[in-house]
Amino acid sequence: MPFLSIIVPVYNVESYLHDSLNSLLNQTFPDYEVICVNDGSTDNSLNILEEFSKKDTRIKVISQENKGLSATRNIGIRNSTGKYISFLDSDDFLKPDAYAKIYSVILENDVDTIISGYELYPEKRQVVPQIKSGYIDNYKELFSSTLKVQSSNDFCFSWRFIIKRELLIKNNIYFNELVRLGEDMIFNIEVICNSSTIYVTSFTDYCYRYNPDSLMHSKQYKPFLNQSIDLFCKIKYDQIYKYKLDNFTPYSFDLAKYTLLIYLPMLRNNLDAKKNLETYQNDLLEILSLSCIRKAFKIIGWKNIYYNYKEYLLYTLYKFRLVRILTIAHKIH
Repeated sequence: MPFLSIIVPVYNVESYLHDSLNSLLNQTFPDYEVICVNDGSTDNSLNILEEFSKKDTRIKVISQENKGLSATRNIGIRNSTGKYISFLDSDDFLKPDAYAKIYSVILENDVDTIISGYELYPEKRQVVPQIKSGYIDNYKELFSSTLKVQSSNDFCFSWRFIIKRELLIKNNIYFNELVRLGEDMIFNIEVICNSSTIYVTSFTDYCYRYNPDSLMHSKQYKPFLNQSIDLFCKIKYDQIYKYKLDNFTPYSFDLAKYTLLIYLPMLRNNLDAKKNLETYQNDLLEILSLSCIRKAFKIIGWKNIYYNYKEYLLYTLYKFRLVRILTIAHKIH
């Protein structure tokens, strides 16, 4: 049984896959398996995977019809055999000592979960956790160390986490396959809240490649965006209630604030491609009727979370769903 299982979801990444897999083969820590799950790639990704699996028996390839990122990661978890599980996105890569450093931490501290920082590529900017660092006894202590559970990146990205496989299997923790955006954080919160011990490090050996075509950054119209955001916000509020997270940090308020400052403009901008005035107004009203948006308005109330009163005025128009005036305001803006 290997010490570490590294799960690599793969979908049409032929331009980056060599760098990603070579970064694994160049690790100074050798006791691992790599589970590459090809999610119905239509480019040369599968051939590259098979080429690497012939080079090194630690690389295993599983191929399936396209099912999405969550389902692909779950296949990796179910086929893993290591004591710990890690994730690597196939357009990212690792510095050579990444897992050797993690192994040293585990030898000194038999913890359930390790959370690390990362490096933005190609800028080489270091991003370290702003939460409490070092050995942490339980999730309550960890959540109490931050006021920004949602708006920081500290609980995002599954590849920042090294997790005991037994913890996932015992608690039936998998990625929600119905969620197409923000699935990482939902998964990570479950991991944290079911961990007896956690260790937070400032290591930045994971190199995250900014992708302008990702769901968060792409300007291409996304027909499923409304339902996706509404669903994962509902799940997050359910987690807040289940684990009583508002007792340790203002998570609900931070999530509501993030919903109005980030998700609402994202949803609104997703309507721009339609260009039909009546459709725009109807779809804007549909967005403002989403449960996550209405809940955010209720939690924020009349607090001013904006940098200027022009934005606060727009907030008021949103709150009362005055779509005709909003349409004019957006055209002017």
